[in-house]
Parts: sequence; C-alpha cells; structure tokens
Amino acid sequence: MLNYMVAALPTLLTPEEVAEYLRISTLTVYRALRDDEIEHAQIRGLYRITEDAVAAYLEKRTTRAPARNPGRGARHAGRRARASF
Repeated sequence: MLNYMVAALPTLLTPEEVAEYLRISTLTVYRALRDDEIEHAQIRGLYRITEDAVAAYLEKRTTRAPARNPGRGARHAGRRARASF
C-alpha cells in the first residue's frame, strides 16, 4: 500500500532544479517564491515545488503574439519601402 501512495505523490523540485530547468538564476526563482508567483510548499525553511506548479508559472508568464491581420502587412509594405533611406 505504501508503494501505491508514493507513486501517487507529485515530483518535488528544489529551487535550484527549477532554475536549471527554466534556465534562469536561482535568485530569480527565490524571488518568485517570495512573491508567491510560484505555488510551493515550505518545509522547515526549505522550498519544494511541484512540476505542475512550474508548468502553471510558465503558463502565467508566457505571452502570446497577437493574431496578425494578413491584409494589413501587404497594404503598408509599399509605404515602408518608399520611406527607407
């Protein structure tokens, strides 16, 4: 029964592991933890972060490019070309 319970638990990452995965500094991760930007558990002063929390943080921080209007670029392309020096 204990093996089943352990298998159901999420993988916990350290701030250093999160920083390495995201390719950002450890200080940036600690600031995000301090500012509650990343959901985490703190156990006796040690931070632990689930993989789902890292994914949620990335989703919040990801910007999406606005949809392009294909007609607009073609219409204004000539003006840009004439205005160049």
